[in-house]
Amino acid sequence: EQCDSVKEAYLNGICGDLDDLVYITGECECPYCKCSEKSSELIETFSYDVDSGPSKQCDNCTCAEAPWWWDGITDMIYQCNYISGAYSPQNWEFYGCPPNECSYETDYYTTTYTSGGSWWADVADENTECTEFCYCPTSGEAICKTGYENILADSTTAYMFASQCSYNTQGCWNIDDGTYETSRFYATDGPDCGDCPKCGCLEGKTEGETWYFEDQDPWDQQNDYVTCRQCTCTADYDNEGKYYSDCDSIDSYMVGEGSCPAGSGTGGDSYSCYSASESSGTVSSELTTTSCSTEDDYGMEYCSKSYGIEDEGYNWGCND
Repeated sequence: EQCDSVKEAYLNGICGDLDDLVYITGECECPYCKCSEKSSELIETFSYDVDSGPSKQCDNCTCAEAPWWWDGITDMIYQCNYISGAYSPQNWEFYGCPPNECSYETDYYTTTYTSGGSWWADVADENTECTEFCYCPTSGEAICKTGYENILADSTTAYMFASQCSYNTQGCWNIDDGTYETSRFYATDGPDCGDCPKCGCLEGKTEGETWYFEDQDPWDQQNDYVTCRQCTCTADYDNEGKYYSDCDSIDSYMVGEGSCPAGSGTGGDSYSCYSASESSGTVSSELTTTSCSTEDDYGMEYCSKSYGIEDEGYNWGCND
C-alpha cells in the first residue's frame, strides 16, 4: 500500500519477483520495478472497498530510463502517473480513459477542463452575481446550470457543487432536510467568476456571535458519521458589507452517539464537561463534571457528556 509504483506494476503483470526490484543508492525509499522494453500505455485498474464501494482509475504507465541523478538504477523502470479516476457512484459518469476535455471560452481567453472538472462561468459586468455553474462530463460537452436551486436540483451538478464549494457553504447545510439553505448564499460579483458562494450568517446573528450545528456528508455511502461545527459570524473583507458563517469542526461522532452543544454560543450558556488529566496519557477513571461558559472563542474545548470521554491524553476541562 505504501509503494504505489510497485503495486501498480504488479497489478499490470510486471514485477512478479523480488529480483525485479531496484533501489536508489543511499535512499531509504520505495523501490521500483525494472522492465525491459520501452513503452507507454494507458492502464485501467479496478478495485472494491467495503466502505467506499467500487472504484476505477486511469494511469499513464511507462517503461523508460530512470532520471540520470538516481544513483544505483541502471535498468529501465516502470512508473505510472495518475490521469483520472472514479471513486463513488456520483462521479462514475465523469470517468474516461483517457478523459475527454471541455473548452470554456470567454471574450479574452479559452480554458480547457478534463471530464470531472467544474467552474463558475464569468458574467457581463461587476453588477452581476456569479451564479452559473458548469461541469465537464465524459461527452466533452459542458453542462451548465444557473441559479442555486437549479444547480442543486440536479444530482450531478449538486455533487460537483458540493465537491468544489463545501468549505465555503458548509454553514448553510441543513441536516434535517438534507440540503442547503440557499436563501443564505451570496455570490461574488463579476465579471470574473472564480470563487464559490459563501454562506451568510444565521438569521439574527451579528458580527462575532457564534452558534453550533450538525452536518453530514451526503455523498458518504455509509452516511453514519456526523460532524459538529462551531460557526462565527465574520465580516467578509472581500465583499464589503457582507458577513459570512466561518465554521470549523469541533467534533465528529457516529449517528446517535453524540451531540453538538445546545446553546447559541453567544455567552452565558453552560455545558457539562469532563475533566481529565492529559499528563497520564489516559483518561482518568475518576472523571468529574464541570460547568463551562462559552463567553470566549475557544469552542473546541467545550464538550457534552455524550462525547469526548474516550479520547486519550486530552484535557476536557474548561478554558481559563
